[in-house]
Amino acid sequence: MGEADKGHIHHRLIQEGYDQRQAVLLIYAWCLLLSLGAMVINQVPVGARVVIFLLLFACSALFAARLHLFEPVLRHHYNPKTQRDETVTPKDPAFAAEERAAHVAHEERLEHIEGLLPKKGNDPAGRQGENHR
Repeated sequence: MGEADKGHIHHRLIQEGYDQRQAVLLIYAWCLLLSLGAMVINQVPVGARVVIFLLLFACSALFAARLHLFEPVLRHHYNPKTQRDETVTPKDPAFAAEERAAHVAHEERLEHIEGLLPKKGNDPAGRQGENHR
């Protein structure tokens, strides 16, 4: 039986900075794109089918990678005692450490992005307090 978590796609989109509405619309758009791709694949010759499939697959993989959907699968560490690369489960203390590190990196990315945006109430042209006609 599964456990509730924040690993679902809509939670990942919200963690990346999208609001609830944007996350839902992006998921709908992606589903629409895949559905249209499936319909087109049925109407074109075999060579074009392969190309369309590979494009949709590559875009889906990039989308999943951008949302870090592969991280739980890829999280692992080297165990010096067994000399093996082992998967880190959510119950493992190393998992929590990696989660904290990922969260800190995410917060740093958000701070960097916020630093690039103009401050609210500031005129990007630097004409504060002037009467613009």
